[in-house]
Amino acid sequence: MRLRAATALLAAVASATTLAACGGTNTGDTAGTITVSTWGGDFTAAEKKWFGDPFTAETGIKVEYRALSTSPMTPVLLQAQSGDVKVDVVDAESPAVLRSKNLLAPFPPELMRKLQETSRPESFLPDAMKIGQTGMVIACNPDLVRRCPESPQQFWDVDAYPGRRGILVGLPQTVLDFALVADGVSPAQVYPLDIDRAIGKLHRIKPQVAVWAQSPAQAQQLLADKEVGIEYIDHPGAFLVQRNRIPNLKVSWAGSMSTNDAMVVTRDAPNKAAAFAYLSWIADHPKNQAGWAEALTYSTPTTRLRELVPPATWDALPAAHSSTAEDDQWLVAHLPEVQRAFQRFTAG
Repeated sequence: MRLRAATALLAAVASATTLAACGGTNTGDTAGTITVSTWGGDFTAAEKKWFGDPFTAETGIKVEYRALSTSPMTPVLLQAQSGDVKVDVVDAESPAVLRSKNLLAPFPPELMRKLQETSRPESFLPDAMKIGQTGMVIACNPDLVRRCPESPQQFWDVDAYPGRRGILVGLPQTVLDFALVADGVSPAQVYPLDIDRAIGKLHRIKPQVAVWAQSPAQAQQLLADKEVGIEYIDHPGAFLVQRNRIPNLKVSWAGSMSTNDAMVVTRDAPNKAAAFAYLSWIADHPKNQAGWAEALTYSTPTTRLRELVPPATWDALPAAHSSTAEDDQWLVAHLPEVQRAFQRFTAG
């Protein structure tokens, strides 16, 4: 999940209404144009290069990428509220939100068979092809820090692991995840979040955190400019700093939690069959998935990912590590509560 999306998405979820109808069953023709709601920038440039353009060249189906919000899900939520869905495919940062509002189309049997043949078992659901998940890691510059922490517990131990610290806020739940693992909770047992316990743990580290980064870009800059030596940061940010600025940067995945980003097809997609064809084409082209993964350092579903990307890229991906996924279903119901608690923490 691109962590900047939280505010826009929460507003859209709050305003959207759950649609009770099941929608039409017509999947349309595999022709024409599909519309993909996406993130923009480098993400969409890589998507177009590795997926959209070659897919169009082979099938004749055009792909329009639209980045209309800081969250690709927001346009769909708003369009669904008005009853006029124009988006076919969504690069969804939280498919559970769309699922809870009955806005996802179940994958047809032929697409499910394709995914079962080509993809890791944990990388797809009956209505979602997981791609682009963000893992949270601990990055440490050994040129600035005598002893680098390698776990959330060690990050909190400022006496044994001294150094100027930063924490990327992004989505508040990722910070609460971090605090609970630091307090001894197994990543697999973090959900449902014990919000009070997490906030209490954060209060104990708060005086030692020099900067609470408000965006991934700021978090990267803090490391690159050596304003902090230790940072809780998204994995692509850590990889980019390591590759471009600090080659000996140490990155620890211990206790890592990750988001559940996925490509989905909307229930009322105007060109549903072509949208399914697009996902099927991606599933059937592992080398294109590898090119996309190498460009962005995000995981893709293919079982061949490890053999197709350079070792350094593979080591930077959540797929290479035991990063535990957040419980989006729980977050759908409790995200406002999480955000309010975190706002009180930052204001206090």
